[in-house]
Amino acid sequence: YRYWLRVDTGYDIGITGHKPVTANARTSLTWERSAPLCDRSTGRGECASNFPFGVIDSMTPSAPNEVRVQGWAIDRDTTAPIPVHIYVGGTGYVRTADVSRSDVAAAFPGTGDAHGLDTTVPAPAGLQRVCAYAIDVGGPGGNPLLGCRDVNVTGPPRGSLDVVAGFPGAILVQGWISVIGDDTSPAVLTLDGVEAARVTPTLPRTDVQATVPGAGATAGFSLWLPASGGPRRVCLSGGGAPAGALGCRSVTVPTGPPFGSFDLARGVPGGVEVAGWAIDPDTTMPIAVHVYVGPSGVALDASQTRSDVGAAYPIYGAAHGFGATIPAASGPVSVCAYGINVGAGSNTLLGCRSVTVLGGQPFGSLDTAARTPDGVRVAGWAIDPDSVGPIDVHVYVGTAGHALRADGLRPDVGAAFPIYGPSHGYDVRLPVGAGPVQVCAYAINTGASGANSLLGCRIV
Repeated sequence: YRYWLRVDTGYDIGITGHKPVTANARTSLTWERSAPLCDRSTGRGECASNFPFGVIDSMTPSAPNEVRVQGWAIDRDTTAPIPVHIYVGGTGYVRTADVSRSDVAAAFPGTGDAHGLDTTVPAPAGLQRVCAYAIDVGGPGGNPLLGCRDVNVTGPPRGSLDVVAGFPGAILVQGWISVIGDDTSPAVLTLDGVEAARVTPTLPRTDVQATVPGAGATAGFSLWLPASGGPRRVCLSGGGAPAGALGCRSVTVPTGPPFGSFDLARGVPGGVEVAGWAIDPDTTMPIAVHVYVGPSGVALDASQTRSDVGAAYPIYGAAHGFGATIPAASGPVSVCAYGINVGAGSNTLLGCRSVTVLGGQPFGSLDTAARTPDGVRVAGWAIDPDSVGPIDVHVYVGTAGHALRADGLRPDVGAAFPIYGPSHGYDVRLPVGAGPVQVCAYAINTGASGANSLLGCRIV
């Protein structure tokens, strides 16, 4: 028997088969070739020469006077990598598509994965026509064009680092860059060998335009690079040139432990008044100051304006003062302030002071206790050393008690006790019966310790 295979299987129809007559023809069928075999659907087998094929993914400037070409190419007549010819204008370069491309291997099974193209070719600066051809290796099939692109090839960069200055927490970098063929090519800055920024030149530099052929009017740039304290190295490049191609500058960024002054620590009623300033060299921002009154600590923010500090340290500004009144029990106590470190270094003791916190039992005077037509007038003043605020005074007319607030103005008391102010007077009229009666006034204690104080008694 003779069997003809269907054309749509992809094979030539010149195939015959015969079978001996046995019980099971299916297992005894034998095939013999009567013509060359070719899989037309995939181009495999004993076919006539196949055209190579492929794709150009990209053509881009990769470095000064250089174009990078990426893509892939296959010739069905071989699983080996094939040549690719790349032309820049009229100048040709021979390359091989031998880079691993697993995606290509998956799309064309049996061809292998070594058919990728990722290469560079020289090119003059300016707009260049770049074309790539896959080279046929199996016969006169032809060398098909894979693709062409118009590529704006850049030339070598020119530029300079004009200013590299260390500041707290940052470096000021200023300079210029000009890349032949691309006025907008960014300046590439590295810090200690690591790329830190890419900045497009936008600042006018008429001096550069006048002296550097081909430079644009806005070749200048200026930026701040965040940087921790210590010695640093800044380098400039651009246009695909190696890092530092346009020069490097060394700079020292300020660093170290905080410094400052503990200007004031004094005892006040019910607490300690403190003031001073603190700066950390690693930052222009306010830092924390921890103040310990005895064993108790309080965190303050050194952000108050101190124009004297700003004038002495203009790079840091004036916002580094601190001041507060910290509650404390009356009596002697040690007060210490620490500047809290934010960069390299450690916390700094700004100073310690021994102070006496004012406190104790209230004191004052019963100045007047006299009958009037409508009762009895009671007047005087009272202060509690633990507080600058008014306190209560309890007045007893006989057995009748009356609660008063000693908050009236007494300039004489303020002059005698300026730290407490004048608002500590009382002056009221209270009802009273006929006949002699004792009038007594008590200042009511407000502190954690002490007791109420008798200001005086009168018989009216």
